[in-house]
Amino acid sequence: MSFKDHPALVAAALTAALIAARLLSIARFDVSTAATILQTSGTATAVAGTTLTLLPFALMVATCLLAIVVLIDPTLIAVSPGWSWTFFSLAMGATLCLTATTLVAATVAFVLVVAVIGRYLHRNSRTVNIADAVSSSRILRIQFTVLLVVAAMTPIILQRPWLPVQAIVTTDGSNRVGYVLGESQGALVVMSESDRSIEFLDPDRIRSRAICSGSPAVSGALRKAPQLEFRGSFLGALLWGRNTPHYPACPKSQ
Repeated sequence: MSFKDHPALVAAALTAALIAARLLSIARFDVSTAATILQTSGTATAVAGTTLTLLPFALMVATCLLAIVVLIDPTLIAVSPGWSWTFFSLAMGATLCLTATTLVAATVAFVLVVAVIGRYLHRNSRTVNIADAVSSSRILRIQFTVLLVVAAMTPIILQRPWLPVQAIVTTDGSNRVGYVLGESQGALVVMSESDRSIEFLDPDRIRSRAICSGSPAVSGALRKAPQLEFRGSFLGALLWGRNTPHYPACPKSQ
């Protein structure tokens, strides 16, 4: 059996793997916490949340890949040049409209670099076949595999959960900053933003809840890595200007 003959099966397997990796990443790769998130939030919510948070990165990757196809190597995918330009235009338009301004800037910068390289190659009458180059070189295959893994895992690991982070104040005056996963047996299930531990809170103990922005510092190898929280888009700025959601900074947990 060839995977090329079953694209739907391959797509389903990749989707399941991405959802599992996303849940494990949110839970800091603790299986019990990931299972609690899935059980409390529900499978449909987990799938929708994963899709919602990874869609901007998927659009960005698709735009960059199609830029390489139309500007450098038209043989990279088995599509006519006309359709390649159509797909590239659609992907670029969707990226400009639906993704955050930071991702748009990164995508435009990449496309401009690819355009400069493509123009240089065409002026010097050079042709590039990326697929043949990768398949004929073991080093390039290793580098390409590492690049794919890094490109896939970076948004999964660094990006924050799909739920809004909330500042919860209890009746004893303590603050908790985390994500409300749902309710279980009458208790509010809260996942801490700092260490992703799960806590069950009695609703009667909660004095107030408010959505906030920002995240606390983490330890370990990722202590200097940004927790991606992209906000805003060119479409939102064009349609509503400054009348878009803004939330206060999260307080420190006590």
